[in-house]
Amino acid sequence: MNIKKISLVLAVLFLFSAISVQAKTIEFTIGSDSMYISDSDIAKKTIDAKPYIENSRTMIPIRAVSENFGAEVSWNDAERKVTITADETIIELFIDSDIAKVNGEDKKLDTPPAIVDSRTMVPLRFISEALGKNVEYISASKQVLITDESPVMTINGERVTIDEFRAWATLLGYQLDPAYAEYIINDLSNTIMVTNLMAQEAEYNGYSLTEAQSLELTNSISSMSEDIYKSSLIAPIAKLLSDDLIITHYIDDLAAEEYPKTFVRAKHILILTTNMETGEKYDAAKLDEARQTVEDIKKKLDGGEDFDKLMTEYCEDPGIHTNPDGYVFTYGEMVPEFEETAFALKEGEISDIVETDYGYHIIKKEPLPEMDETIPGKIATVKLNEIYEECMVIGTIVQNMSFDELAEQLFGDLLIEMPQEK
Repeated sequence: MNIKKISLVLAVLFLFSAISVQAKTIEFTIGSDSMYISDSDIAKKTIDAKPYIENSRTMIPIRAVSENFGAEVSWNDAERKVTITADETIIELFIDSDIAKVNGEDKKLDTPPAIVDSRTMVPLRFISEALGKNVEYISASKQVLITDESPVMTINGERVTIDEFRAWATLLGYQLDPAYAEYIINDLSNTIMVTNLMAQEAEYNGYSLTEAQSLELTNSISSMSEDIYKSSLIAPIAKLLSDDLIITHYIDDLAAEEYPKTFVRAKHILILTTNMETGEKYDAAKLDEARQTVEDIKKKLDGGEDFDKLMTEYCEDPGIHTNPDGYVFTYGEMVPEFEETAFALKEGEISDIVETDYGYHIIKKEPLPEMDETIPGKIATVKLNEIYEECMVIGTIVQNMSFDELAEQLFGDLLIEMPQEK
């Protein structure tokens, strides 16, 4: 995945929220009579009517959602009314009417219930949310997820569930070995945090899948084997692949815009004033000698001698031999004095003598080379850190599940099989 090129070390600070019941997620696909239910494992069921979209609303067979979440469904033929009862919630829907009742209160529907091929079809989002479930539509794969899972974390109001953790584990090829639970959970948490923050930023800036990306994703999903359902639902994987494509497009454009603004290439002639092996400062005599040397070099440059020739002859930076064309860097990668001077120079301009903890530098600013494959990742990391710090200030990243609860949800019975320490 391209997003894995972005590196950010995040401390996973889990708060506490008790999980008292087994969570459940149902996955539908528009136009398919297959339904997958994820709780302790993933089971496939066949439904008696295929979900479809009408007036931009997903319609599903009433019993597929209601009964799989423990609700009771009854039909009143005289009133052409469907009643769904779940705990203290009573939902009444009337065929071809855009008015429903929830606990006796009228609710307006965007699309009325209908009977199709002798099956009652109802608007998915209304029913699910009236039953207290969360609904997510994955447009890239035309799939719907309905869940009563408590979120593992919430990022700017977007819920991240255990199904997303399982999807990432599948994509990254993790074997869920509880012996490595801490590493796996921290890596998945970090990856999910990065992906969500960058996807939200990309979408905020107007990015969505292009036609070519949609086709690429559709092809990827269509090639997925039923074997995937042994470890993960496909809809969360489709969402992650969609996010990754959007992020890649956004980062590529961001890098093209930011590269000339935030990067510089510079050569330098360094005369050391510090022993690079021990870190000790030179004595007074050697410091005077170094100062005299760099001043002589500056006079030669002012007299028109070639910078590269003098750099080859005098520069005491061992890295210059592997970077003869200079260093390409952005803010925060060099010592402040060197960075400030390099960015302030005009292309082709040579600086005065600049002193840092390493020694005396004479710096020449060079034109930037073509952007290489490392630059987008660096720019994305800077952007990500900005977004993350802002979220920390305003408190929009919330960990809702403790580490132990997450481990239990992710590893299940495997934790019980672990040998106990004596």
